Amino acid sequence: MTVDARLGALAPIIERKLAEASELRCAAGTLWAKAENMPPARGFVAALRGGTVIAEMKRRSPSGGVLRADLDAAAVALGYASAGAAALSVLTDGPDFGGSLDDLVAAREAVAIPVLRKDFTVDPVQIAEARVAGADAVLLIVAVLSSESLAECLDAAGRFGIDAVVEVHDEAEIRRAVESGAQCIGVNNRDLRTDADALGRTGGRVCRAGRCGGAAMIVKVCGVSTPRIAELAVENGADWIGLVFEPRSPRYVDETKAEAVMEAVGGRVDLVGVLVEPSAELCDQLATRFRLNAVQVHGHVDASLLSETTVPVIRGINVATEHEAYTFEWPPAGLVLLDASPEEGELPGGTGRTLPLEWAANVARHRRVVLAGGITPDNVADTIARTRPYGVDASSGLESAPGVKDPDLVRAYVRTARAAFDVLADQGAAYG
Repeated sequence: MTVDARLGALAPIIERKLAEASELRCAAGTLWAKAENMPPARGFVAALRGGTVIAEMKRRSPSGGVLRADLDAAAVALGYASAGAAALSVLTDGPDFGGSLDDLVAAREAVAIPVLRKDFTVDPVQIAEARVAGADAVLLIVAVLSSESLAECLDAAGRFGIDAVVEVHDEAEIRRAVESGAQCIGVNNRDLRTDADALGRTGGRVCRAGRCGGAAMIVKVCGVSTPRIAELAVENGADWIGLVFEPRSPRYVDETKAEAVMEAVGGRVDLVGVLVEPSAELCDQLATRFRLNAVQVHGHVDASLLSETTVPVIRGINVATEHEAYTFEWPPAGLVLLDASPEEGELPGGTGRTLPLEWAANVARHRRVVLAGGITPDNVADTIARTRPYGVDASSGLESAPGVKDPDLVRAYVRTARAAFDVLADQGAAYG
């Protein structure tokens, strides 16, 4: 690996890291064997679900100078954990940040929460070293890794049973991270190559890449049951794929179908499990088994599910009036999927009937709403323009028969929705 001159201020650090990795490779066999036989790691990504804090410790930085020369890693770790931090980030670079693997070891021994090794990783052997020291996760910076090196490092983290936080700064890096199969992507508002802060600009780029957290951009294809349709949706720009686990639905997926879709998606987009009145235990089981990023729940569901399950919850609500959309019992900050009320005898969930766009737009101004119900390639652009939702969800409107997705309709819907959201993003008009 050669150092790209465009790395700017990062270049000398990366040159030093390459030299360090070269020395480590002399003991790569031993490190690799030890790393593969370490006790199970603490789940770093799992600890972040629901909106939590990662607390970081470092003695100094090139831009900030000396921050805390007398830092006691164990004491600081205890303080962070006592204050409610869900995970720790420990700088282990010595020359520029004053850290070491000893800090990581001391911090991890002092607390029960997961610990990330924050360093400039350029080679899988550094991940083996991190695992042997006890790290539960490693940082991978897209700016300093080729696509091949990123894939190799992600593979190494997977082999050692630890998580990888993939850091990005702009849209191109986000897309590379998604294409690599990264499961946890973090945005750094500071461009490490120039040391310039990009707060305000980065968020826009994240949202335009899809899979965003704060603005309207989500395009969901629900009721997917075949790898072919999943692949088609992903290739054309879908952000979420919905798997229906309700046996009474014509879109129901059993374990074999769900696994096939999961493998086809390969972590490139988020998988959402759709369930009717599930238990927290079932939500967790399905999330683990099929790598679900969230569950979408319908029917009579208590808000206590939010605290009882470890996977994020999207509340599906079926309403007949605007008043019902405002008064249902669910935390205001929670994400909801808004759909029309079912007819007698119908399952709660997708109805295929549209909501009045005027009051759907009013609801979308006050909370995060994924709009569903009768959405098709023909009406999705107008729906987005008039309601400006957090996202859109289509299922029956993309089918040639109940449960049978039409490839042409799926392609047209995703492309049209993506283009409509891009118009809002360019106008700076998206709510959320």
